[in-house]
Amino acid sequence: MRGGSLKKFRLLLLDANVVIYLFQLGIWDKFVESCDVHMERTIIEQCKYYKDDNEGKRPIDLSAYMKRGDIVEETAELTELVSLKDKFGSDIIERLDRGEAEALALLTERNPKFLICSSDPIVFRVLAALGMSEQGVALETVLQGIGLRRSVDSQYTEKYRRMYLQRGFQEGLQGLTSLK
Repeated sequence: MRGGSLKKFRLLLLDANVVIYLFQLGIWDKFVESCDVHMERTIIEQCKYYKDDNEGKRPIDLSAYMKRGDIVEETAELTELVSLKDKFGSDIIERLDRGEAEALALLTERNPKFLICSSDPIVFRVLAALGMSEQGVALETVLQGIGLRRSVDSQYTEKYRRMYLQRGFQEGLQGLTSLK
């Protein structure tokens, strides 16, 4: 952890779409200075580039951030993934990308203190169905919490998160495990 400062958001698992978006916004460095960022190997590998304002591809190299301790690499064990699959069945697991499945497995099987920051509806729906709604956090909320107030695309907002948490909660009440 650079500078030894106390970070505002601890144990924050990021989805690839969030990382790429933070690079597009030009605030990745400030973000990792303020947050205790954890990422699965799969997510790290998915973050290859972002598009700049001119639609040009700009490379993302997370290795320096990992060396400095700004990113903690996590890896879900096969048993943790199987346990998640057992809770929901293969339909759900197939709808999650590998990184999202790993993040949810890390949260449910290893460390319930993790927070997951994503913009994918299925992540929030699964969290709600598990009764873990508070473990999902919108990027907008994180940015406000660390003093980087900015307008974000709708899928990164608290309103979006709440909408899909509500759907997942209803699906969980109905005992659905396929989350259509």
